[in-house]
Amino acid sequence: SLLNLVGQMWENRQLQYLPIEKLTSREHEVLFSKTSKQLSIDSDKLLVKEEAKVPDQSSTTELQVLEALRRRGIALAFCDMMSWEAHERYLQTLFGHLRTEAPDGYVKPSSQQVLKADREVFLLLIRKDINVRRRPDDILSLDTEIMVALQSYEVGFHLMPLPKQKTQEAKTNPTSYGPQPRNTGWYDNKSAPYSKGGGKGKQKGKNKKMSNILPR
Repeated sequence: SLLNLVGQMWENRQLQYLPIEKLTSREHEVLFSKTSKQLSIDSDKLLVKEEAKVPDQSSTTELQVLEALRRRGIALAFCDMMSWEAHERYLQTLFGHLRTEAPDGYVKPSSQQVLKADREVFLLLIRKDINVRRRPDDILSLDTEIMVALQSYEVGFHLMPLPKQKTQEAKTNPTSYGPQPRNTGWYDNKSAPYSKGGGKGKQKGKNKKMSNILPR
């Protein structure tokens, strides 16, 4: 299914951005594809055709994202739209931002930022109306134009390190100043008036004092 999507780009001479969930593997297609029958009319004949539908394939980890984008590179090379070496060089530069140390107070770019940058690269190429077919001088335009788009400001904006989220110090480290709740201490044996003494002869007076403290 991925080869068919890229092949349609070559036929239509129009580059398109394929979301990562559409970059399915052959194994995923064999295991989870479903066939459905559709009616069609061809030369005044009613035909029943079977169409295979491939569900989206999720890619959450960094390795899964890299493998999905590499499958796209295989499809582009298969359709003679971009060389495999140029696409691999592009991925190495793009994923190199994940290994770059961020300044203090910032975090390194995430896989989601890499996907946003990759999407922006293809949007820039689409706006420039890049030729997806091999030129008369036997050069593939995507081999060079994709690196030019990767170095643009619009793409670099998505790869910038983000500031760390500050913890709520008011909740984790409460301050000691300010009004404090009043503690009556009637339940504290050391501070309650009925705790003084403790002899049997004072049991009656103790109960009397407790009745004055407890709420009615």
